[in-house]
Amino acid sequence: MKELLLQDVNYPIEIEKIVSQNIIDNNDMVKITAAIICKDEEKTIERCIKSIENKVDEIVIIDTGSIDSTIDVVNNMKIDKVKIYQISWNNSFASARNYALDKVTYKWVFFIDADEYLIDEQLDLHRILKLLDEYKSVNKTVFSPKIIDANGHCSIGVGRIFKKNSHLIYYGDVHEEVRIKKQDGYDIPENISLNITLMHDGYTDEIMSKKDKTNRNMNLIKKMLVKEHDNLRWIFFYLRDGENILELT
Repeated sequence: MKELLLQDVNYPIEIEKIVSQNIIDNNDMVKITAAIICKDEEKTIERCIKSIENKVDEIVIIDTGSIDSTIDVVNNMKIDKVKIYQISWNNSFASARNYALDKVTYKWVFFIDADEYLIDEQLDLHRILKLLDEYKSVNKTVFSPKIIDANGHCSIGVGRIFKKNSHLIYYGDVHEEVRIKKQDGYDIPENISLNITLMHDGYTDEIMSKKDKTNRNMNLIKKMLVKEHDNLRWIFFYLRDGENILELT
């Protein structure tokens, strides 16, 4: 199970011990919900679902206003563990993800986007999360798969897997992140990268143009800059996403 950890990443000693010991009670395995946020993803949603169908116990799909055949594609798959909810898009990815959290049944949740798919066919996600369930800080920790874009870029710090509780919520209208909710604000949870691979092709030039993602993202980032003007996260994304449209002097 040591292959779960990435090379050249410093992990908490407790995590390394848990993974190296690999002691699991197979009679008390965890249950997992996969959560998918989608809109007009008729070309990719089936691929996404098939990649996780046998890895999880429930698949919650939040459709935010598809006008293509996304819903028909899902229904035609006839998978009992799939639950579909349709809501109106309110210009906030965090809002949609938090709605999904309200609908998931099981304690562990794995967020995967409709334009992503899991490539680790031999992955035993139940066994992995059972191990991580032993981590003393698990309720304040998010786990990040590797996300590889069509251009080969690999992200290892995007939190997607965590144990559902009343403190962990998504924040941010775009480029949203998991935060720990407190009475007087938020804390950032511990983030642990795992050697679980998702492929992502939602930011090719064709799709960016067709869905006008640059303008959508920039408008939402501007809203976040108003809400948290001193947070370098939003400044970074504003400059990154606007690289080809901003006039910088």
